[in-house]
Amino acid sequence: MGKAEPWQDRLAESLSCFNIVLFNPRRDDWDSSWTQGPTPGTQFHEQVSWELEHIDDADIVVFYFDPNTQSPITLLELGYCIGIN
Repeated sequence: MGKAEPWQDRLAESLSCFNIVLFNPRRDDWDSSWTQGPTPGTQFHEQVSWELEHIDDADIVVFYFDPNTQSPITLLELGYCIGIN
């Protein structure tokens, strides 16, 4: 939701010597006022759907839990990755 530090940039830099593709869900245009709900067609739904689709395409998924945030979607995605329905 834009509150966590931009750790993805550091990770991308440290992996830049490898021939890999990184999917980074962080958006410059993220708006924390978007309603967090499952309604198809909303910007929030589209963002979460994009993230889940790219998790499915990925060989490796990296999570970072910032101690200053609650990260509910990251927790959902972690559960998705380990098979919790």
